[in-house]
Amino acid sequence: VAIFSFNPKTATSSQYVYNNRVDAVGWDNDFDGDSNDISLFEQSPATTTPAAGESLTRDNNHSDTNNNSNDFSVTTLITPTNSSGETYDPNFTTEPVWAMYQKDARHSGLATLSGPTWATSTQATTTWTFQMKKNNNTNNGGRSQPVIDYQGTLYVLDNTGILHTINTDGTEKWSFKPEDETGVGAGWADVSPALSSDSQRVYSAYTDTENNKLWIISLNTSDGTLDWKYSPSESGFNQSFTSPVIDENGNIYVASKYRLYSISSSGTSNWTDVNDGKDGILLSPSDLNPNITIPAISNGYVYVVAKVSNNSGDRYIWKLDASDGSEIWKENPTGNNATSNPVSISLSGKLYMGGSNNTRLYAINPSDGSESWNSVLGSGNVSGTTPTFDASGDIYVGTSGLLSSGLLYKVSATGTLRWSSSAFYSAVHFSAVVDSQGRVYVGAKNKFIYAINPDDGTIIWEYELTDEPRGFAIGDGVVYVVSYDGKVYAFRD
Repeated sequence: VAIFSFNPKTATSSQYVYNNRVDAVGWDNDFDGDSNDISLFEQSPATTTPAAGESLTRDNNHSDTNNNSNDFSVTTLITPTNSSGETYDPNFTTEPVWAMYQKDARHSGLATLSGPTWATSTQATTTWTFQMKKNNNTNNGGRSQPVIDYQGTLYVLDNTGILHTINTDGTEKWSFKPEDETGVGAGWADVSPALSSDSQRVYSAYTDTENNKLWIISLNTSDGTLDWKYSPSESGFNQSFTSPVIDENGNIYVASKYRLYSISSSGTSNWTDVNDGKDGILLSPSDLNPNITIPAISNGYVYVVAKVSNNSGDRYIWKLDASDGSEIWKENPTGNNATSNPVSISLSGKLYMGGSNNTRLYAINPSDGSESWNSVLGSGNVSGTTPTFDASGDIYVGTSGLLSSGLLYKVSATGTLRWSSSAFYSAVHFSAVVDSQGRVYVGAKNKFIYAINPDDGTIIWEYELTDEPRGFAIGDGVVYVVSYDGKVYAFRD
């Protein structure tokens, strides 16, 4: 049966859009029993199958009486429109523009869209700013990298845990305060939210200090209503979640101080530790004060860095099977040069991480956790940043050094130093991002953000914020930045 976009009782046009086909099991020439319907055709039109960009035309006279399907012929496809006059776009998608921390589950930091095209700092200006709520005790308002849905709507958490949804013109669409929900107390958040693959749900992590609980909260992006909330069987005092990371199946991954969790898109735990029967996989002993890094995910595997003893060198990279949390390997490829930084994953699957007590960039083989190479970047250390990739596979990583100086390095996928940019005169504690044109955006502790020429590391433009930049996201012609004092900036051509 060929399926068309028309009403067979009332259609008068001779051209109909061919949607798809199924095998015919029978024919009926009277749809409502009044014997007045148009006559149906003797043979399925599927014998004349249109190619891409074509449709079927039928003969309104229904003159085919010998079952040769001459009622149908192939013609150029009519572009379908809806009642609002909008045409069908085959490239339309509801996939988020910037889905989670550092864009995706690999933490690539590489956008599919271009940021502003300014050539000098005199052109750089804010389109709008939005002030979030600040913590009364610390005056801290924002530590969250924003995320962007397919419509360009921005989602960002302030330090009190309120999720703000901001329209492209800088007005607030809605906000969600966790402690307004039953069973959730006052607390805080310093993580990035994450969006589902269809932009219909936004997930946030929240530390409920009033009840000593951790929460993952799922909200409907249309209006901010609660979808579900999840708290693990073991939360406890002085804990927090990392930013949530979402895999291709919609599962949500977060780490606490001791455990790594996988949560289904419906809000239930996917993993149970075989040793204690609790939600999540225990990676670090509970008598330590560790910080398991934000997970990175690629090809069905989850990678995290965690501490296993009080020895400063005992930080390991874990590779776990995303389906059940089983351990594939656990390795310490950096030896005593232990790192507490998260890993990023290239398109080829190789892991990259910066040394937290040295200025080295490490490349790790995903098959066994062995070191592929390490590149000495200079003095100081790589503190808190994840390596970022450009479209060619080159890597960007920032450092902080003595006297609060810092640099941004560009390194090839084989470990060759391309260049270093020392024009910031300030520590680079925050991960860089790259737009579709290759421009690199990075912030420093001196409150400046910089757009960097990827060819030589020179500054294209710079702009001073009111406080330290804490995270970037790139939309369509726009770069968003969140500062430590809780202000969201939009920079658009």
